[in-house]
Amino acid sequence: MKKGISAVTVTLAAFALLLAGCGGDSSTGSASAAPSQHYTATLAALNDSGVTGTADFTLTGSQLVINVKLNGATAKQGHAQHIHGTTGKQASCPTIAAVTKEGVVSLESGGPFYGPVALGLQPATASASGAVTFTNTMTLKADEKAKISPLNQHVYVIHGVMNKGKYDGLLPAACGAISTAK
Repeated sequence: MKKGISAVTVTLAAFALLLAGCGGDSSTGSASAAPSQHYTATLAALNDSGVTGTADFTLTGSQLVINVKLNGATAKQGHAQHIHGTTGKQASCPTIAAVTKEGVVSLESGGPFYGPVALGLQPATASASGAVTFTNTMTLKADEKAKISPLNQHVYVIHGVMNKGKYDGLLPAACGAISTAK
């Protein structure tokens, strides 16, 4: 009988410790989690790339989750992608005014619209059909978070298009203004 009581006692003690750990007391450092902020960008093609899709962002504290789904990218190529903009200034996607005499929106001619790179993302590789499905979670340093705050004043740009029969990884392929998701 003592073994049965001992096992029950140990089980009850373990359960009590588990409950005590879950209860959380604000004085013991159990801070509430930062609220998540959700953002989205609907992409429009640049440079006749045909790229369309969405980029979704979830920011929780210093953690940024990026989900990109697009079609029409140059197949089997790596595509640089960034969040562009400057804190305190509304970034926008290039208009027809950014088209150069060569007939493209270049990195330089798009710059006055979307601004500098605020946060570089890992490159995404398009499938054989030109689809890109990209998911990444980043833990932002304080300066990185500051550069993209507020996120809804920035744009998402993916680069890489065919130009004059050659792949040009610098030319922007699509851009989308980042807005607060509804």
